Amino acid sequence: MYLTAHSGANKTCPNSRQFFSHIRNRNVDVIEVDIRKKGDFYYLSHNKNLFPKLFCLPAIEAFRFAAANGFRLNCDVKEEGYIADMVAMAKETGMTERFLITGSAGNHDDVKNLTEGSVYLNGTYLPELLPENVGKIQEILASYATERMVGINIDYRKTSDEFLAACGEAGIHVSLWTINEPTVLLKYAALPYVDNITTKAADDALTALGRKVLK
Repeated sequence: MYLTAHSGANKTCPNSRQFFSHIRNRNVDVIEVDIRKKGDFYYLSHNKNLFPKLFCLPAIEAFRFAAANGFRLNCDVKEEGYIADMVAMAKETGMTERFLITGSAGNHDDVKNLTEGSVYLNGTYLPELLPENVGKIQEILASYATERMVGINIDYRKTSDEFLAACGEAGIHVSLWTINEPTVLLKYAALPYVDNITTKAADDALTALGRKVLK
């Protein structure tokens, strides 16, 4: 299972060099950033209203940081149509097999550009997260006709043990966000079909998992 540090983990400023500097020596597997676009410029920000009011880092900086420090990178894209350019950045930085895409990444034509990396499909593209809908979710994932559509990325608060068990039986891989309570994190980390857990409390999560906090 991968542990992802949500942008702004450990009470740092999201999508910032402060976050990068702080997380550099943490023993997490993945870092998450929020990616938006203005014209031809891809930048890091959860809120589009921050641009250009505040300085926003170019998205390529996140790829370079992850490449230099041995992390995987979760690109939480905020609009559809970004995949081809995310693949190009991954190629430029040597991150082709160490990046994944979540967020607004469910457009079928957009996913055709996914020649590298992988996508976990967000819950906004899925029916209600109920056990009886797992078959439909399988059909949706299969409709993309690529093995790079690897699973689903969902809010753990909107799911249930029964739904997750049904996903496990169906072979659907699951990424869960955003779990900050250590006891809750341990519960889901024990499930073999949970691929990833995203947290804002990276140090607490590492401690709970029995991993060294620092590399």
